[in-house]
Amino acid sequence: MDWMGLEIRTGSTDSSIQSVFPPSKHHSGVQYRWVQGLSPAECDPVALPENIVAQIINNPDGAQTGSQERPRASDIQFEEVGEGERNDKLFRYACMQAGMYGSKCQLPDQFAHIVESVRGINKTQCKPPLPLDEVDRIVDSAVNTEMKKISAKVTQNSDRATARTAAAWGLEWDATTGEWFPGDWSLTVVDMDPPEYLLTVPNWERLTGGKPVTVGADTYNSPDKMARAILSATKCIIVDRHPGHWAGMWNGSKSRVKDDHGRTVYHEGLKSKLAMNCKFVDGAPVDKMNVQISEYVMIKLASAKTNQDDDSPRPQASTGTLRNDGTVWFVWNKFFEDGFITRKYTKTDLSAWRREVLKLTGGEEGFKKYPTSGPGRTRYFVINDTLKGRIEAYLDRSSNEGLEEV
Repeated sequence: MDWMGLEIRTGSTDSSIQSVFPPSKHHSGVQYRWVQGLSPAECDPVALPENIVAQIINNPDGAQTGSQERPRASDIQFEEVGEGERNDKLFRYACMQAGMYGSKCQLPDQFAHIVESVRGINKTQCKPPLPLDEVDRIVDSAVNTEMKKISAKVTQNSDRATARTAAAWGLEWDATTGEWFPGDWSLTVVDMDPPEYLLTVPNWERLTGGKPVTVGADTYNSPDKMARAILSATKCIIVDRHPGHWAGMWNGSKSRVKDDHGRTVYHEGLKSKLAMNCKFVDGAPVDKMNVQISEYVMIKLASAKTNQDDDSPRPQASTGTLRNDGTVWFVWNKFFEDGFITRKYTKTDLSAWRREVLKLTGGEEGFKKYPTSGPGRTRYFVINDTLKGRIEAYLDRSSNEGLEEV
């Protein structure tokens, strides 16, 4: 387009304009040269009018159009604005300028450019111009408005991500208040000493092998410990990708809305909601559990082998090591690392069985722990013939009483 003899050349994705300057050559071979007296070395650059700069930057022809009653914010560049309209139109123009920079509109250079542009429009288009301090306040308000819009958009995007998380985990989430609900999650509390908390999450079953996440009271009460227990059960970092977020979900958090009196409201977390709707089961089937574990242990002990090299125990022997004195030495975790028992019962169950077995000795010595000497020493559990006999007698008595064995 032409503006008072000034040529401004622009292009787009569909058409473009190329400017050729000396000493480039024409396709005919003739070299371009400057007109005598008009080369850059002979002329001072002319300042571009502020309203032309604004038109180039804002591209009014490509701006979003509004209703017929409300002109575009960029129209202020081409019209005289009188009293009663100056604040509104300058504010809209400043908002348009701030929107060009987005989240960077608060940075010093970008903010200074917005101020300069709005001041220029105020000087050339407003009749009479507003005081500069009032113009600066308009710019501050426009930049704050833009930042609030960005914040709202970030919140909206975050809400979408949170909703996807809730769906993936089987939870429910209220976007209005920010409150979390258990959804498909369920809790079973085993009434024993100490009690056990079994968290069942259907969406994680393929990761946990269909078993619940089993924890004690101390772990259940702590979001950090609970996250570690979930990591141990699923082998995946799930809930604590954003630890602060998970803590609010588990323990509870502040609501997004206030009550009718304008006071802050706090939501109960998943920990409390699950506990209020949990299922209690009696720990009474301990006898059946102890029978099954005892039977499993006797099978493993019968398979214990001697060390062919010497009489020392082997820490990696899953069945334990049979020594010359008839005792079987084994490492607890290695002994119970496989088989249906570990798929059916938890570490807490195995510890409860051990306490029960110790009672069988009638005050006699039961399990013995012998740490080997030297670096990297291993702690063994030792079962002697007396204890094996007690376990066998317990199984016989349980069988006569009709308890189910393996």
